[in-house]
Amino acid sequence: MRHAGRVTGTRGGAESAASGRRITVSVLRGAGFAGAFAAVYTLLIASVGGQSLDAGSFGAFSIVNEPFGSVVGSLRTGGVVVLALAASVVGVVALARRKWRSVVTAGIVVAVSFLGSEALKRILPRPDLGDHGYADNTFPSGHMAIALSLATAVAIMLTRARWARVVTFLALLIAGIVGCASFVSYAHRPSDVLGAEVVVGLVLSCVLWRRSSAGRRHPVLAAAAAAAVCVVAGAVAAAAGGLVAVADPTGQRLIVSGGWVLLTLASTALVIALAPDLTDPRTDPDPRSRQKPRPARPAAPGAVPPPD
Repeated sequence: MRHAGRVTGTRGGAESAASGRRITVSVLRGAGFAGAFAAVYTLLIASVGGQSLDAGSFGAFSIVNEPFGSVVGSLRTGGVVVLALAASVVGVVALARRKWRSVVTAGIVVAVSFLGSEALKRILPRPDLGDHGYADNTFPSGHMAIALSLATAVAIMLTRARWARVVTFLALLIAGIVGCASFVSYAHRPSDVLGAEVVVGLVLSCVLWRRSSAGRRHPVLAAAAAAAVCVVAGAVAAAAGGLVAVADPTGQRLIVSGGWVLLTLASTALVIALAPDLTDPRTDPDPRSRQKPRPARPAAPGAVPPPD
């Protein structure tokens, strides 16, 4: 009995310590995403250089928009439709398997990401710092927020499937394409897409705080790496500003367009890498979906039982 009590106490202490680590990582990760969002807004929305970069990028995107504008617009709309259908099918299958909590969790992520981005779009002002394109505030992009959150919802509800990581990769790739199509089709500024990605990362950090991730071993990494999105954005901004001196306008537009596309896809991957693990069965929010522990092996003949 005393041995059982010691085991129970040790297990309770370990669980308490693990819960404390998860809370710490969640707070650091959330603070990192919140700081990244503030930095994107400050650098790209509330500054002359950021607004000028957004407006100037539209001229670069014309090299793709002029010949393929209708196709790009279809990718923007069709990508969200594909993700919504995929999430619906996966959700029905999850409900049939009684994974209620996974479905509810995925729904909360999608709803909060979209409604949160729409609320921020109406709350945050866009300063009038000169003639830098249309004056309407479109930051952050609700279209990108719904696309990326749908992709993560698919991953949340697929934790037990062997092909979950493959499907997650494809869903995130589609979400990244939707983001690129949003600014190439002139529907959104590039900064709008970056802001929406960070919003989804913040929502995932709050809703899925119980899930483990690589950040659990290195808590500071969650906050430090989230800021890398803004560092990369600043580097692209500086590079694009230097391209003004390029003699070949076609080459300039290709480099600027490629830089924004690369930045969008890379930041999508970075946000998901920093967010809680979406595909680990051990951290599935639905207890019915977790892998069952293996039964203990029987004691060998003649083994001495533990003392009571």
